[in-house]
Amino acid sequence: MIAASSGLRWGEITALTGQDVRVERDAGGAVRAVRVTVDKGVVRARGQMIVREPKTPTSNRTIAVYGADRRDPEGDDGSPRAQHDDGSDAIPARRYP
Repeated sequence: MIAASSGLRWGEITALTGQDVRVERDAGGAVRAVRVTVDKGVVRARGQMIVREPKTPTSNRTIAVYGADRRDPEGDDGSPRAQHDDGSDAIPARRYP
């Protein structure tokens, strides 16, 4: 689900761990939101796969991949909303038909 709906790059998806995925539940235990923190990626160097930090600090972000905050109050297209570590909005991932 994360790969299909997040707009993340291959290396970012490959580097995800369970600690990077946060599931928020309501009082009844139903899933309210799922957020993914992107702070590393897998790259190929000299024939090996290496996990490393992104090249730029703005690549560190948190993306809502499920839940109410995927849409803004004005009613956008439902693309995942990314947020940088400083709390500013990143450009939403694009959806292709």
